[in-house]
Amino acid sequence: YQVTNAVAVKQNSSILFASANHHRADAITSLATALGSGGTLIGFPVADSFAAVFIGIILLKMSLDIGRTSILNTL
Repeated sequence: YQVTNAVAVKQNSSILFASANHHRADAITSLATALGSGGTLIGFPVADSFAAVFIGIILLKMSLDIGRTSILNTL
């Protein structure tokens, strides 16, 4: 994320910035998935549900950010 974001800022590229955010979201959701699965394996079955809700919130936030940016760029 950090490298792609730095290049996006340097090049003033919205496409690279979106790619950097995608990298960050992949890392966060992968970690949440691993924690949810691991929690279930050690006897905490609700961990999977918590992970799913967390991932849903992250995706909703990203969608709102992308939508807001797109709308502001078209005005």
